[in-house]
Amino acid sequence: MNQTGAELETQVQIVLGRLWSQFESVLLYPVVPAQRIHFLYLLAAVLFAWLGVTVTDWATNSSLFALLARNNYAPLWSSGHGFFVSLVYMAVLLAAIEFTAFLIHYLQHKVSWLWAFHKVHHSATVIHPLTYYREHPVDNVQYIVGTGLVTGLIAGVAAFLFGDVINPPRILGISALAFGFNFLAYNLRHSHVWLRWPGPLNYVFGSPAHHQVHHSCHPDHIDRNFAFMFPVWDLMFGTYCLPETNEDVRFGLGNSEEKDFHSCLGLYFVPFKKLWAANRNKSLRPSKLE
Repeated sequence: MNQTGAELETQVQIVLGRLWSQFESVLLYPVVPAQRIHFLYLLAAVLFAWLGVTVTDWATNSSLFALLARNNYAPLWSSGHGFFVSLVYMAVLLAAIEFTAFLIHYLQHKVSWLWAFHKVHHSATVIHPLTYYREHPVDNVQYIVGTGLVTGLIAGVAAFLFGDVINPPRILGISALAFGFNFLAYNLRHSHVWLRWPGPLNYVFGSPAHHQVHHSCHPDHIDRNFAFMFPVWDLMFGTYCLPETNEDVRFGLGNSEEKDFHSCLGLYFVPFKKLWAANRNKSLRPSKLE
């Protein structure tokens, strides 16, 4: 199989793996009527994200290869790479993607016009595994471009060092580490299951409780826990919060705006409508609860 065919096969495996990693959690939790809207987002969101990341990754990687080719580069280690290098590559790539996603997520809460779109995700008053897909396309584009650029950059550097594209260990098309994290409990982040890890593990891997606090509109929980898989970013930036119980956890925006996001049309168009009105009235404010 040529390189193009192999890459296409890998991307198809990734899509199937991501779909399975979500559906395996959905099968465990009934969808209440208020959450059926998320099914309309599911397939489009997965395909949109896959296409965007693939195109951005390919463009960045190809640009690096073209730049290096013009300068007649030669790989530093022409003998190739082994399994250990693949593991290191997987860890570095995942950490870089996670940190990029953390920064994007942080800005979505801190920049007023970004929050106007991101609040679509936080408007859910009952969370379910499919709430993961309750995101505005503007949010998706930010993650697609950011993670795609990082992925392409790291893949290009790795190819420069070893003279070949490194394929990290995968399960159903997903990196083994990411698959394991999703399989264990990552999809429970958007659920009613309050689950903390024992002891210091809470600081190493993000628990479902960690992200549920992020979705809480309690004053003590606002602008907390932006990390996805590794809470170390929250610890470094002072945004970590993990209470012992979920007694004060309340999902939603905590105001009357929640009623504006109970339809697919509302999820897509209300942010634009509000930004247009705010721009006309010069009254856009950064408060997270308004």
